Amino acid sequence: MPFATAALALALVTTIAGPSSQEQRPAHLRKGFEPSGWLFELTPAASFCMPTAAVKCKTGDGRNGAFLGGHFQFGYRPLRHIAIGLGYSGASLRPNWSFDVMLDNPPRERVYAKFAHIHGVYAWGRPILGLGPVDLGAELGVGWMIQIFPLSTPADTTMMAHGFSMYFAPVFDVFVHPNVYLGIKGAFYVNPVIKMRIKGPDGTIKRDRVKHEDQFPVNQALVGARIGVIF
Repeated sequence: MPFATAALALALVTTIAGPSSQEQRPAHLRKGFEPSGWLFELTPAASFCMPTAAVKCKTGDGRNGAFLGGHFQFGYRPLRHIAIGLGYSGASLRPNWSFDVMLDNPPRERVYAKFAHIHGVYAWGRPILGLGPVDLGAELGVGWMIQIFPLSTPADTTMMAHGFSMYFAPVFDVFVHPNVYLGIKGAFYVNPVIKMRIKGPDGTIKRDRVKHEDQFPVNQALVGARIGVIF
């Protein structure tokens, strides 16, 4: 994140200190700059469990620790002030909690969460306020997500949750070239419709046999620096 902040600061200084003549400036520093076209965006990010009324993320038994994630998006920007597209979001968490789970054989078993993988695909739209080479966006996405929590047990077990998901993401971008921009993005995901299940050691699916309400399933946040190209 310090590198991204420094890069954005350098881009802003370059904008302010650029040639005074409009004709001498690159296209993204001229008045009337109107970026449009197909775009691709990549956002490496840190991932966090986001506490809500239903998910505390941290209890006396442990917590869902932060780790890594990111977004990849492609789309189309027909006008300066709007962009739409499709995207993939992936995140990992580092849980360290444990709990008792009811299985057929044995009837009760202590299991320990050892990792968490979260994957989602989304359709998104982004209204944009353009101020010269600077874009201020408010992105909204809707889609489908799956959460996978492998558990450490004498016989491997996996907790899974999937369902409808949506997110809101403030975005700050600075064009450093007419076709390239750098920025910062924070995405906050809410997963309101969830089906949970546990997969036993024999591969069978046992629905609604476990519900660890404090820490699973989770709502997550991704915050990171990003790069985008438009052409």
